[in-house]
Amino acid sequence: MNKRKGIALAIGVIALVVWKMNQSDRPPQSRQNANWQAREVKEPCQTADEWLKRWDQDMGGYHDLTHLQFAELPPESEWPTLLTGWQDRLDRSEQNPETLQSNFSFRGVERTRRKQRLFHALLSEDQDAIEKASREMVKNSDWHSYGGETGLHEFLSLQKDSKEGMRWLQDNGWSAKNSSLSPSTISRESREDWEENLAKGKTEEALELLWKLVVDKDAKAAARILKIARALEDNALEQRALSALKEMADRASSYNAALDWTTELIKQKRWQEFRDLLHRFPREQNGYDWGRDGRELAAIFYLDGSKAYLEAYAEKTERMSESQRLYSLKSDFSEVQLSAIHIEALAAEGRREDAINVAQHLLAGDIRNDDLHRQFRALDATAYEEFLQRLRAFDPMEERPLIWQAQIALEAGDTTKARNLVEQAIALDPADGDQGAGSRMLAYEVLARVLSELGDDDKAKFFQEVVASIREGEKADEFRYAGMTIEAVKRYQSALGRFNDAYCLQSRLALTLAREGRFEEAVPHFEKAFELMPMSFGPRESHCFGCEGLFSDKRIITIATRILTDFSKRHPQNARAPYLLGLVFDSADHPVEAAMSYRKAVEMDPAYFNAARGWVRNLMREGGTHEEYKIAIAALAASAPYANLDEVYGKRTDLAQAWRDAGKIPPSPLKLQPFPIEVPKSPQPEKQDQGHLRIYPQYTKGADGWSREELFEGNFLFKLGHWSPIRSHEHRCLISDFCARMVTFSPVLFIAYEWLQALFLAWLSDTRIHHVRFLSALQTRYCSRSCGTWTWSPQLLISGLPQRPATPRRFLLARSR
Repeated sequence: MNKRKGIALAIGVIALVVWKMNQSDRPPQSRQNANWQAREVKEPCQTADEWLKRWDQDMGGYHDLTHLQFAELPPESEWPTLLTGWQDRLDRSEQNPETLQSNFSFRGVERTRRKQRLFHALLSEDQDAIEKASREMVKNSDWHSYGGETGLHEFLSLQKDSKEGMRWLQDNGWSAKNSSLSPSTISRESREDWEENLAKGKTEEALELLWKLVVDKDAKAAARILKIARALEDNALEQRALSALKEMADRASSYNAALDWTTELIKQKRWQEFRDLLHRFPREQNGYDWGRDGRELAAIFYLDGSKAYLEAYAEKTERMSESQRLYSLKSDFSEVQLSAIHIEALAAEGRREDAINVAQHLLAGDIRNDDLHRQFRALDATAYEEFLQRLRAFDPMEERPLIWQAQIALEAGDTTKARNLVEQAIALDPADGDQGAGSRMLAYEVLARVLSELGDDDKAKFFQEVVASIREGEKADEFRYAGMTIEAVKRYQSALGRFNDAYCLQSRLALTLAREGRFEEAVPHFEKAFELMPMSFGPRESHCFGCEGLFSDKRIITIATRILTDFSKRHPQNARAPYLLGLVFDSADHPVEAAMSYRKAVEMDPAYFNAARGWVRNLMREGGTHEEYKIAIAALAASAPYANLDEVYGKRTDLAQAWRDAGKIPPSPLKLQPFPIEVPKSPQPEKQDQGHLRIYPQYTKGADGWSREELFEGNFLFKLGHWSPIRSHEHRCLISDFCARMVTFSPVLFIAYEWLQALFLAWLSDTRIHHVRFLSALQTRYCSRSCGTWTWSPQLLISGLPQRPATPRRFLLARSR
């Protein structure tokens, strides 16, 4: 620790020296505003002169406020005057750089000017000027960013013709990216001996090997044994594994090292033991104790009562914004549902209206959460039923409000209404794939009860079997996750014996067989899965092919293309088949065919939100004409629910038209009251809002109504040349110019200095997340995609890391080895 502090102190001294060097180079006005600072959101301007005055102030003292400047534009009748005055200022800034300031020194001023010219062109709706400004941003860069190929996507979306734009990039030194196609075949990965035994059904042999690892204090091995025991429902084995975890936790030196055992204590509601264990472990100073805050709050609730919990929650969140408070309740863990605890605590303290308010806010951000639905309904059935109506208007593509309305109608004896509602829910999402184990297929459970009430016992029994099949398949998943492949295959086959038309079970069985080298056995199940998919997807399904690795084998892509093409010919009105083909073509790295398929699906069904989303995503990744991109964005905007409007506006490049459209967004159908704030016993002055706090999501997703600032805050164009600042941001800025000079003297010394700086930042920072993010940025900056040649990259568009001179090829070659 002393050595680490000594290093940090040395770096701090160097940073102070460098700060002095920077001050001598920086224009006088810039020195007054060296540190990044936030600016409050203001009301839109009424005149061009008012906006230009704000622009002058912003450019003189802040880092990057483009999205606020955009949201605060005056009425469109003022734009001609505004654009003229703006252009004059940009022209003058070339002769007098002090009119534009930046905390990234003079190079940042140049980047700011290029970015402002691009936005001027976008508001002028001059495509020639837009293309020229975007190319100037790329052409004048000599630095590399972290962030994948996002910058490339942004650049291409601003070109008249993406193919010509790609040629321009290549002419200016950018190398084409590698194909995204996955490996050609699924192959069995190398496995440990115990994994091999488990897969072959030799459970006893596998457990013997795992217990040997447990003797060596391997907590992961004990956790694996626990997973096996629970799949097998072997209570004796489970208790032995728990004892091993407890023994290791007793010897642990940190909270994170005992995480598996603390999780088990919470699952079993052994709160006093959990609290006693926590007292042994001080909080990490430079790291992150996984889930500790939420778990501690839950322990306070169960051990000390609702009043103590609310006081503790108030203390922990006193400086949070509304969205941060909501996020703190949502970011719980499966074993701790802090959202439910908070609502229960408010109700217990007689704050029923606040409890209802919190339940409404949380449901607005998590409509699929059945536990929240049950809790809200138990709290106030009348308020809950009224809120369901508004939820449907807020997000008409989500089936959960319909299912709960059907249950209410069924309990009231209105079977006709219940059947109509549940059939609407099934049409929206036949597979119900976005739910976790135990909560999938709720619509079919309700439908079976409705049919039973109507006297149609045969159909009721059929749907009961559908649900039973899915539950059995979920049990098969447990065996697959535990590594017990043979048993998993048997259980998938048994589940399909109950209901053979479950595409998800067919797909999982096929993948399990293929990964065990039994591809021929898997083929019929792949074929059946793809045959069923067009009838099992709704307009916004959440199935993740990439998560399951479904297209990680060319042979599977061939099967999918054949089956889906044939299905399209037999069912020309089904828009799901071309959409699925789009996903397949994307996976096979055929962008033109993918775009055509997505577009066909949208033309067949203009309300097909996921098809429009795929089309836009494809064009951003692979490019297309600017006109096609505008058509795709318009289709996405037309099909998007109110809850997803920020996603649409985050992808828009037609900013002038987007500004007009944003002004027509109606109020939120939810009409929520402000989130109730807990007041601590000893309130402290509010801390000034810092930029890094903006990384928290707008959890309620416009539930209180979208403002222009909220809609465009996530727009990728507003992130050009920007990297969200962290607590130690100002320290990085102080040494940026020094590093640029150092690299010309010695690349090796420079990289060593940067890594020492990373240690210094870790010591300063509150969380390990910031440290890891910074280290990732360093690694990416010095190792390009090819890891053999240093060239500038169009990914520059979203980075705010300081500019660097080109790194010598010999150094990168040595690093790549």
